[in-house]
Amino acid sequence: MFPGVFHDFRFGWIVQIVNEWNSILSNEYFAHIEAAETYTEAKQSPERFPDTVVYSMLGDHFSIRRTADNALVAVFEVTSSGQRDFEEQRAILIQRLNTWTAQRAVIFVVDFFDVLKCERVPKSTSHAIQIINGNAIVQELPVVLDSTQSFIFPLEASYWRAWQHVADPMKKLVESKSE
Repeated sequence: MFPGVFHDFRFGWIVQIVNEWNSILSNEYFAHIEAAETYTEAKQSPERFPDTVVYSMLGDHFSIRRTADNALVAVFEVTSSGQRDFEEQRAILIQRLNTWTAQRAVIFVVDFFDVLKCERVPKSTSHAIQIINGNAIVQELPVVLDSTQSFIFPLEASYWRAWQHVADPMKKLVESKSE
């Protein structure tokens, strides 16, 4: 699959998930897409970063934050082939996991490309992370935000709602590569 086909779907799915979260969260929380910190650097140094790496930096995770103080509550990361194929990107992912753990965030990683099998997850983060195999997505994902708010999020349903909006030519490319 050429760079961008899966990433286009991944971005659409992340937007779908964020919109669905914002429709069920109370006013105490909000969900939003966060661009990776290194994206600006990549755009300024295109010779250092192949397209697949740049794509992997765009909107690859989203957060749920508390409205009152903008505190990070939960993070959802959807892995990319760039994180699997480029050691620097795996290192950035591990660094992010460590940072989010230090902030006491609930962390979910939807790992389509076995990225975290390529890299040892540091012990300091492994207890706080729920890894979801992207090739066998769970139908419903229990998420606890605090002692009073927990949700069952329809992860698989959001995937299929996002897939409905993918252009047919792109669907054929994706499906032909997965056979």
